[in-house]
Amino acid sequence: MIIKKVKYSLVFILILMGFLAIILFWSASFLDYNAPVKSGNTVVEGWLQACELEQIADRLQNVNTLIVVGNTYSDNNKFVQDYFNEKRPDNSGKGRWLYANSTLIFDPELLNLKTTDDSLHIIVRAKGTEAAGQSAHFNLIVNGKFSGDNFSTGKMKDYSFDLVNDDDGLKAVAVRFDNDCGFDGEDRNLFVYSIIIDGEQIVAGKSNSLITNSENRFTTGFASKAEVTLNYLKAIGMEPKSSHTVSFTPARENQTYAAAMEFRKWIVKTDIQSFNIVSAGVHSRRTWITYKSVLGDSFEIGIVSLETEKYGKNSWWQSVRGIGMMIDELFSYIGCTVQCSFNK
Repeated sequence: MIIKKVKYSLVFILILMGFLAIILFWSASFLDYNAPVKSGNTVVEGWLQACELEQIADRLQNVNTLIVVGNTYSDNNKFVQDYFNEKRPDNSGKGRWLYANSTLIFDPELLNLKTTDDSLHIIVRAKGTEAAGQSAHFNLIVNGKFSGDNFSTGKMKDYSFDLVNDDDGLKAVAVRFDNDCGFDGEDRNLFVYSIIIDGEQIVAGKSNSLITNSENRFTTGFASKAEVTLNYLKAIGMEPKSSHTVSFTPARENQTYAAAMEFRKWIVKTDIQSFNIVSAGVHSRRTWITYKSVLGDSFEIGIVSLETEKYGKNSWWQSVRGIGMMIDELFSYIGCTVQCSFNK
């Protein structure tokens, strides 16, 4: 009797696992939704990664109006002050690698230069690696503000920036690596050897610089993720007739819904009647259904699904990460449809 119960239990488990597998494989094609409309207006989700954003120029032609939607940033930079307030052992400094989207911040005390000139000359000495045909890109951030950008090469090179010297003087200098990408065995990274300010060089080391993945106004030089994304899209050559950013306050749950609600406030003040939303992978259908629910039938809304670097489109089931994202997005989509139906 016990053996029969065990057999029945195993059969039930196998049937259940098979049923779940069928649902997941169906979900992969259902959630990764691509249905563009004819429109010169393009809305880009600000959370998209560099490898995904770089596909836009190939997928969308004749973009007249580009709108990027992303969350606002805080002004918090106390963690930087706390870091440099701690005494750290001296080292010679041999440069530092940035392996993910992150900011290299130099110790503010080292920047106490006595200069009375109206202009400021800063050199970033760096090199980078390539992935997906694009090299590492970086932004120079001075006193918490975006102050210029460039693409690195495989060889060490000096990148010069001429800036207007603030009345308050030089308070902070940072280098932001913003287009990390891993693709087909390649990995895009940035190596910063030093910064040179009016001829004085500071070689990056663990005692005089901080690497942080934190995203805020101080570490990115921008007020929102939307501005960060728009800046990179322009860096890779997107030149629409007009460009805009829509920023929303981060929500505790369902950022896509919060983004769509703020976007509705913006678009009703324009004469735009149709647009394509750019998303990626299995998040695409949730984005599309959320914007259609929030905006109603007054707009013609299309969706463009980019290939994500997080998992292979046809091999997601071969990785734990791919399976996890598929399950997470399936339940998120179900929750989204429920929320949207209640908020109509």
